[in-house]
Amino acid sequence: MKWISGIFLIILLFSLPLWASDKLSLNPKDIRVHFFYKGENLKISAPILSCQDDFIIKIVSLQKEESTFKTIEKVGGLIWMKVNDIHYKNVPLFYHTYSNKPVEKILSKNILEENNLGFTILGEKAEIFPLKNPSEKEKFWGEYLKYKRKYHLYEEKIIPFSCNASNLETNIYWPFQAPPGEYQVEFYEVSHGKIVKQLKNHIKVFQVGLVKFLADFSRNSPLIYGIFSVIIALISGFLVGLIFKKGGH
Repeated sequence: MKWISGIFLIILLFSLPLWASDKLSLNPKDIRVHFFYKGENLKISAPILSCQDDFIIKIVSLQKEESTFKTIEKVGGLIWMKVNDIHYKNVPLFYHTYSNKPVEKILSKNILEENNLGFTILGEKAEIFPLKNPSEKEKFWGEYLKYKRKYHLYEEKIIPFSCNASNLETNIYWPFQAPPGEYQVEFYEVSHGKIVKQLKNHIKVFQVGLVKFLADFSRNSPLIYGIFSVIIALISGFLVGLIFKKGGH
């Protein structure tokens, strides 16, 4: 019985590295927002079955967003004005996908829906109201995407992947506009329209140092923070005017 236990232990020890390597690797996994922060270079690597397969990486915030925007309409046939409120619910604060080809060409719509992949699926599941008629949803979703893309909070990109027989790597730019919070990173390997491997990991973005102090200060003492900001602005204006001899403003 002892020799059987010994063989089992040896098999277990040799198997551990294989089990441990079957994970999605992120570097860095924690992103620190400091005073000189301008975004981050994020390296993603994953074990794969074949370089001939298709690959999708999705990064999504765990935090959902509820937003309200004003619609712009022509009033009285003369003046364009902000008129009605349009509300958005059930949408992530941050949503990026990276793939070797458009996700719609990699997976069927049913599988995309199951895994919330792609802007089309995201828009179908979003709650947008009030609408004069259902056909307006596509228009307002397009406007929402335009706004989110402007600040790099929503992206769909076709990117190259570095691939060898057993591992895939890529580097992406993590935008500085991504707010503090937790994000889920999902990796999909697809062969002939079917997901053959799916891995997940998490990224945490958090403020440190002076940035954290100012953010906490503005939340905990908004009145004092506002007065302090006005004083700093006045002093800055005075110093700039003094330097350029144009008087403080």
